[in-house]
This record gives sequence, structure tokens and C-alpha cells, in this order.
Amino acid sequence: GWHLLLGGLPLLAISFLTDGTNGEQYALLTAADWLRLSYVSVFGGAVGYGLFFFQAQRGSLTQLSSLTFLTPMFAVLGGYLVLSESLTAVQGLGAAVTVAAIYLINSPKETSS
Repeated sequence: GWHLLLGGLPLLAISFLTDGTNGEQYALLTAADWLRLSYVSVFGGAVGYGLFFFQAQRGSLTQLSSLTFLTPMFAVLGGYLVLSESLTAVQGLGAAVTVAAIYLINSPKETSS
């Protein structure tokens, strides 16, 4: 999680210095905007990474890392539900293959006796 903080602060400073408005865009953000940004930063970043590494110590890294492929699936689903975006047939097929692969990786393996 430290890399998020150590990488994010310089990017914030660079954004402030190079956006051409001397950081005036930050003054336009409401309290609700800052709350949303904080929520995404804390739960989408720090807590997510913390849970990932906690689980990494307890289980299979192969199974756990395969779940990272769900991130784009949730982004696509959110775009579809919230923004009324559409999928082409090839994109839908790609999503189905990705979800099927994640299922196969994480499904219980049968052992032969």
C-alpha cells in the first residue's frame, strides 16, 4: 500500500503544477467529490491491496492472482449498467472466456485415488 501513497503524492504535485490552472480545478471539487475520491483511494487501493496480501499468505497465489482478471469485468459491467455502454460480440466472447478461465482456475480439482 505504501507504493500507492509514495507514487500518488508526486503525481498530485505534478498535476497541480502542470495543469495550466495553478490547481484551481481542486477548488471546484465539492465535499462529496473529495469523499468519493477518498473512498476510491482507501477501499479501492489500500484496503484492496491489504486484503490481497493477507489472502496471499493464506492460500494459493495462482487462484488469488486469477481474480485480478475480474477488474476489467466489473469495469465493463459498471459501464453497461451505469453508462448504458454496449458490447460487441467479440467483446462479449472475450468476457465469457475470461470468466470461464477464472472459474476453471478456482474450481475444486478432482483427485484420483
